[in-house]
Amino acid sequence: MVGSLGRTATVVCIGIALGAVEANASPSLNAAPVGAPSPSAQSQPVPGKQAEYYPDRANRANRGGVAELRCTVTAEGGLAGCVVLREEPTGYGFGAAALAMARGGVWKVRPKTVDGTPTAGGFFERTIVFRPAPAVERPTAPPNPPR
Repeated sequence: MVGSLGRTATVVCIGIALGAVEANASPSLNAAPVGAPSPSAQSQPVPGKQAEYYPDRANRANRGGVAELRCTVTAEGGLAGCVVLREEPTGYGFGAAALAMARGGVWKVRPKTVDGTPTAGGFFERTIVFRPAPAVERPTAPPNPPR
């Protein structure tokens, strides 16, 4: 989101997808599950698109934060039943922004399969790191010339 303060915020997503077998948490945008077929991200948010979800209050306060999200994966690759597992700091809207990203279809997920058929179930988890952009330096007016 480009706020009235003239800066663009950044949102970084780090996540894992969990299915029948626990996945290894990897600090990567494309953390891949290990073991049996389980859901994994087919698409990642576009950086410019992610900024649309940056909470207004946090942007105005130049605050960063983190939200952890857990969702159930549908057979179609959508996310349902999302809950915020953690939000820091509270009161700035980071959890609500993470939920809005999930509802907004930011991620398309490959569902787990049973006998080759896409099946609902498995979990998709993301840690979303919200980082404010540096404040834009505003030019100052030149000093008044002496009279």
